[in-house]
Amino acid sequence: MNCSEIERALSGCRFGRRVRHFASIASTNDRALADIDSGEARDGDVYVADLQTRGRGTGDRSWHSEAGGGLWTTVVVEGGSAARPLPFLPAVALADLLHRDFGLPAHLKWPNDVLVEDRKIAGILIEGRSNAARGAAWAVGVGLNLSQDRFPAELAGLATSVRLEGRPAPDRDRVLVALLRRMSLMDAEGLDLVPAFRARCRMIGREVTQAGGAVLRVLDVGPDGHLKVLNADGGERNLVSRSDSVILPGWLDGAPPYGPPPPLV
Repeated sequence: MNCSEIERALSGCRFGRRVRHFASIASTNDRALADIDSGEARDGDVYVADLQTRGRGTGDRSWHSEAGGGLWTTVVVEGGSAARPLPFLPAVALADLLHRDFGLPAHLKWPNDVLVEDRKIAGILIEGRSNAARGAAWAVGVGLNLSQDRFPAELAGLATSVRLEGRPAPDRDRVLVALLRRMSLMDAEGLDLVPAFRARCRMIGREVTQAGGAVLRVLDVGPDGHLKVLNADGGERNLVSRSDSVILPGWLDGAPPYGPPPPLV
């Protein structure tokens, strides 16, 4: 990876001002958080790894991050984004990139997964730090499966990649530049990302089953980014985090074909 070339390609963008590359690292998010804590990290810094030995998803879940398999990266965001809510910024950018550059019918599963049909192709992990001197800073982690042609047995049928979807193996650095450009553009324009997320999400109006067996009907994505659902007893409530919303497989059964999302407005 030529970090200087990537930084030049992202000249004028908020994200990608400084790119740090690691052949192997435990987790790009962990390194970004450590640098935030020490004061080394700056807004727009990007951490990229060829291999993560302890890549993480939400909760206690690991993220399969093999060498050469995908884009494993973290972006530092200080003070939040003008495009809100922040978790929707990389999600919308990823879905649109996969549509535009690879012709894949990617869609969004609240709050932080990007799917092709019912298989995950990308995930997002956002972790924050705050102190009186610097205010809030966020490590925005993205894992995007690009070149894998197989996954461990426990992920078979649950995960996919650009290559497994029948597209040529993409160039990771070009994908990184395209993603950061799109995130920077949406941030600069201060977009309300709730309508954009809603338009790229297939959950609205569908019944979903949580891990505990509760059946919910998804009503909408609220202005704060929370998922509005209807309980079996007819009561409405908001799901506010991933821990509230472990959706079991099968929620897309019978869903109509999904085409390109509308343009951002």
